[in-house]
Order: sequence, then structure tokens, then C-alpha cells
Amino acid sequence: MGTVSGKVLNPFGSGDPGVGISLFSGNSQGGGFFDAATDTSGNYTFTGVPVGAYRVLSSDPAQQWVGDTLDHITQDQQNQTTNVQLSPATWAQLSPFGTLPSVRSGQGAVYDPGSNRMIIFGSGISYNNDTWV
Repeated sequence: MGTVSGKVLNPFGSGDPGVGISLFSGNSQGGGFFDAATDTSGNYTFTGVPVGAYRVLSSDPAQQWVGDTLDHITQDQQNQTTNVQLSPATWAQLSPFGTLPSVRSGQGAVYDPGSNRMIIFGSGISYNNDTWV
């Protein structure tokens, strides 16, 4: 097991405070999801991360910024620094209904690691039958 820490950077290069950050470990024997929030300087730390590849994802819904990065831990007790650069979110509509989503809540979402994309399904009154990636 190792430690992953770093900084979530906004598009201007400054730390982004108080945003959610998730780590997905691809280790088949002990991997999984880790969730946290950045501190007042945009820093985060995850402990107990298994050896192997991982993806760190973060977003700032208020600003509609998203970012992710891939990295790996090669040995136990390793301290790995992985920064995440946020950039403006872009959406592509897959089905013909609905309007371009703003920050979403109350909808369903699935992460597709093969295509490195988040798929969001509408479920509210004004977002019926829409799908966005």
C-alpha cells in the first residue's frame, strides 16, 4: 500500500480549494474507490492505495471544470505525487432530446473507463430522455 497526494489546479494554475476528488485503483485484489475533498490550498491525500495503476478524477461543479490523470504505485510504502489539472467541461449530446446540461444533480451517471468518459442520463422533468458524455 502507498500514499497518493497532490494538488488540484484550476485552469489558471492555482490550487482549487474544497472540491471533490476521487481515486480509482485498478488493482484487482484490493482496488476500489477513494473519495476526499481538497484543503484550502487545493491539496489532497489518499492513504492505503494498493500497488498498481490508478486514475484520479476531480471536478469543480460551480465553475464547470473537470480533470483527471493516470498514474501508478510501483511498490509498497511509496509516496506518489499526482496533480490534477482542471479545464472547462465540454459536453456532446448522444440522443436527440434535452438541453445542454449545467452542473447536474439528481441524474444518473456512469464512468466508462474504456473510453475515459462520464455518461450522464437525464431523469428530471426537463431532462427526460437525454444522454450526454
